[in-house]
Amino acid sequence: MLPPNLRGYAPDISGVARTNAKVTVTQRGRVIYESQVPAGPFRIQDINETVSGDLHVKIEEQSGQVQEYDVSTASIPFLTRPGQVRYKLAAGRPQDWDHNMEGGFFTSAEASWGIANGWSLYGGAIGEQDYQALALGLGRDLALLGAFSVDVTHSRATLPEGSAYGDGTIQGNSFRASYAKDFDDIDSRLTFAGYRFSEENYMTMDEFIDTHNDDNDRQRTGHDKEMYTLTYSQNFSAINVNAYINYTHRTYWNQPNQDSYNLTLSHYFDVGEVRGISLSVNGFRNEYDNERDDGVYVSLSIPWGNNRTLSYNGSFSDDNNSNQVGYYERIDDRNNYQINAGRADNGATLDGYYRHQASYADIDVSAKLSGRRLYLRRAEHPGRRDADC
Repeated sequence: MLPPNLRGYAPDISGVARTNAKVTVTQRGRVIYESQVPAGPFRIQDINETVSGDLHVKIEEQSGQVQEYDVSTASIPFLTRPGQVRYKLAAGRPQDWDHNMEGGFFTSAEASWGIANGWSLYGGAIGEQDYQALALGLGRDLALLGAFSVDVTHSRATLPEGSAYGDGTIQGNSFRASYAKDFDDIDSRLTFAGYRFSEENYMTMDEFIDTHNDDNDRQRTGHDKEMYTLTYSQNFSAINVNAYINYTHRTYWNQPNQDSYNLTLSHYFDVGEVRGISLSVNGFRNEYDNERDDGVYVSLSIPWGNNRTLSYNGSFSDDNNSNQVGYYERIDDRNNYQINAGRADNGATLDGYYRHQASYADIDVSAKLSGRRLYLRRAEHPGRRDADC
């Protein structure tokens, strides 16, 4: 096994769900993670550490509302011991949000070679009939100073007639620099998850797949130009508090800039015989096109027995306030459910979901009663896979 300073830094994704929601993470059109999350802030930290680069996050609320955004994973890819070679091969077809095969057959390859004294040379390629991309980079283990990498990716795409991104064949480059440092003595991590600059004609595979989607609502509205993310996490073990700060700045070729700020404080404590109580406070600000969205989420989770949890979630923002209490029970390894009741500015709500994990698929059934409207939803999708294809 590789030592800690040479292992990949696991991707770290954060977001906020306004109701019980399904979170889907895709990369290059491929679904790599799915999970049901309760209302409030969430952090995803159990994605395979070999995943790196830009990921697309989709949050499907019980109310039917959908949030979508891109994140750059807090990772330094492919640091390899001197003399060793690491590689990964994959082939298949991308899946859409409904787990249907979409787009042509593609192949991809990634490799990293430990040159000497902490230097690693890495690269990769992915392609199908009308899209090809090639990347080459250099990583450096700086020992006590952390880890650093730089890389460049070149893409070539033949676009269908009338696509939102243009016509004909386009080529472009994307340049990235990344840095991460773990401070083991104080139990913290600083990640400059990458400064990336993309030329106007550079296209990711996600964007290429979107050009073949006839549903204009699903096509990306932003064409990335520059992006950088700064993340800092600190664990105060003496008082069982964890702090997480994230800032992301994005510029686009075809729309205004976007800035996102996120601060989360989590506290774990015991009260009498009740152990493992968690309290989380999350403050966020999103700025886009001279508009600002500020909000605070408060989340309290109380274990109740071995497989049951009581919860409270409060949401307070410029345009909406809500309070919700919930009850969750894990019946067995394959079945669980949650029921919530609350009140928002637009009235009282009652909602819940039931999930069954079968051998062939995960089955979700959810319902929400808001005012005089009843929303029902049933979803069946393959169970989560860690394989590449």
